[in-house]
Amino acid sequence: MLNSDVILQDILRKNSYLCVQGSDIITITGIAYDSRRVLDGNVFFAVSGQCYKDAEMEYVKEALMRGAVAIVWEESVSPVYGKLMKLCEEVKCVLILVKEIRHCMANAASLYYGEPQNELITIGITGTKGKSTTAGMIHQILNKCNVPCGLIGTNGAYYADTVERLRNTTPESVEVFRLLRDMIDNHVKVVVMEVSSQGLKMARVEGIIFDYAIFSNLGPDHIGEGEHADFEEYIQYKSKLFQTCKEAWFNKDDPYVYRMTEKCLCNMYYYSMKQPSDHYAIEINSDSFKTQGFVEEVFELRLPGRYNVYNALAAIGVLYSYGIPAFRIKAALKDVTIDGRMEKIELPCKITVIIDYAHNATSLEALLLTLKEYHPKRLIAIFGCGGNRSKDRRFLMGEVSGRYADFTIITSDNPRYENPQDIMADIVTGMQRTNGQYICIEDRRQAVRYALQHAKSGDMIVLAGKGHEDYQEIQGVRYPMLDRELVYEAITKEEWNVR
Repeated sequence: MLNSDVILQDILRKNSYLCVQGSDIITITGIAYDSRRVLDGNVFFAVSGQCYKDAEMEYVKEALMRGAVAIVWEESVSPVYGKLMKLCEEVKCVLILVKEIRHCMANAASLYYGEPQNELITIGITGTKGKSTTAGMIHQILNKCNVPCGLIGTNGAYYADTVERLRNTTPESVEVFRLLRDMIDNHVKVVVMEVSSQGLKMARVEGIIFDYAIFSNLGPDHIGEGEHADFEEYIQYKSKLFQTCKEAWFNKDDPYVYRMTEKCLCNMYYYSMKQPSDHYAIEINSDSFKTQGFVEEVFELRLPGRYNVYNALAAIGVLYSYGIPAFRIKAALKDVTIDGRMEKIELPCKITVIIDYAHNATSLEALLLTLKEYHPKRLIAIFGCGGNRSKDRRFLMGEVSGRYADFTIITSDNPRYENPQDIMADIVTGMQRTNGQYICIEDRRQAVRYALQHAKSGDMIVLAGKGHEDYQEIQGVRYPMLDRELVYEAITKEEWNVR
């Protein structure tokens, strides 16, 4: 483990900064960005969104009360700077000014944890959809091939015998570097990481030069207040991953692929399902495909859908480049399953429930089109949309479900601080652009029960949007809820009767 006593000056040396109060030659015991997690002797990074909208600096005060010995503040944020100076002077706390606090925090965290990224093989994956599945494939295959691999992503952090749930697909930089150090301490050799556009925008992986990087695909998403200003900004941040890597793999079939490659200076490879490329698939069946180019082999795949062949192509390419023989990749890939991704529950009377994390229009469309290929008697979709996110996502998801599902049950997802009825009304707006049939049932548990109570032999029910998530967030509180459990709970009810 890393020695917890570090000189503040040493972890700030990669940044330009000004010490305006006290001395930077002090011992610190850790780094914190959440005032609730500050421990005695920590340096507190007052990142935007926590402190600057609060004229009374409640979060800074809480950090000081909990024992912070230094505050790092962004110079460009000034509304309460005078009060901050006075407070730090009164309590004899060190005050550091920096130009870009998130970049500074990432560099500081990297140094504090001994630059762990340099001791690992790092694989970063970005794209609108497919990140979790591709990361999961790589993670499982490497571990099956006796290469200790860790994973950081939407489903959480996995390494050795540790499972840690995360609030973000790509956690804050302090958490990223802490996890990397802990992985090394647990003998991990490779880490695969989902790198979100928000993670890149907020410098959460600053300082990591990825050994391998993957681009899956791109579609409009995460655009709106608190996310990206527009699609162009979304593209720009996605492409940043390929400016900080040694080898990159790109989905050649995606229309935005050349926006990802235009500033990439590393070794570049392309994979495809539509055209000859460095690595491409042919003879694609429901449970297998053949590859040509980089790897020539026939692979079996338990995860259905053409988009999962794309995910597998990316995983195979990187794994083979890393040094895993094709026959070992083949043996491991056929057993790969991903929690909450195309998770199948077979019920009596030939009724199938599919649980999937699809939470935007692009993912939902791919999911529904894939399932229609199985020719269910009826395709029934159950989904909601997250609160405090773009309304466009709601309109588009409603429209997609209206077009491709035979019947839709609009329900609640993670409403966060919004009224669930308002979110559902936005989905209905999109639904009404189609002739799709639907019903609104706010309670997600009741929505699942309704679907099963009215199910008929041969139906396929798609429960989308939450996948692996084991909570529902309402007004800042996360209540236990797992879609899989909702299904099993519903089928034990006496009134459920398949027709």
